[in-house]
Amino acid sequence: MSSIRPFVGWGNGTALLVMFAVVGVGFNIALDGLMRRFVTPEVRGRASPTAAVTVQVIATIYAVLVAFVIVSEYSQLRSANDQVASKAAELSAMTENSRVFPDAETAPLRDAITVYAREVVDHSFSEFARTGVPTDASDRRLEEIFRSLRGVRPDTPEENAAFARTLDELDSVVETRARIVNAGGETVPWPLVALLAVMGITVIVVGNLLDTGHRRSHLLITSSLALVVSLTLALVVSLNYPFDGILPISDGPIRQFLEFRSDR
Repeated sequence: MSSIRPFVGWGNGTALLVMFAVVGVGFNIALDGLMRRFVTPEVRGRASPTAAVTVQVIATIYAVLVAFVIVSEYSQLRSANDQVASKAAELSAMTENSRVFPDAETAPLRDAITVYAREVVDHSFSEFARTGVPTDASDRRLEEIFRSLRGVRPDTPEENAAFARTLDELDSVVETRARIVNAGGETVPWPLVALLAVMGITVIVVGNLLDTGHRRSHLLITSSLALVVSLTLALVVSLNYPFDGILPISDGPIRQFLEFRSDR
């Protein structure tokens, strides 16, 4: 499924929606032509009642599965966004706690925090969206924070407390990184997506056996059905790429932290 990724990223999933819509409606029009050629009106008339019931049953099962998948994907997306917000809050808290110490000791620490945050928003998110693999550069920037923190020497009780809080927050930053990577991975296994695709195609095929008695209205109804099916599949696929889909993971909280740092 890596070949789909460029369509997911372009225009926050716009290309994917357009591609699925065109393929779905085009498939339905081609299928209608085949049905008209090889299935006689008498057969369509006899099969229409059974086809109507079959479409209802399959469409209901399809809708339930799609709803389950989308809810699962959106929950993971929200979890990832919460982790990004937590990371920004922890970076901000580390910066403020460092002000308890003399500037000469903690200036390298604050600089390392800023460089790490800049690396995350400028390169890490976009690289992860493009390849699905975290960057080594962000890990190196995180190690720089640890090294800078080791250069801080707390003397007073206040400094000891601030140092302990900063260390805990840095540990949390490392944890949120792992959680963001996990949440940013594919939520739904591709065999399940393939099953949804097969069910959607089945709905379209059986729907074309319905006999509405009017060619244009029949084509309009079945094309609308194909459009809805294809767009829901596009939504499922797009949400399975949470860093660059229709609702991408936002780096806004970290950017706000950087803007706040630049004003200080």
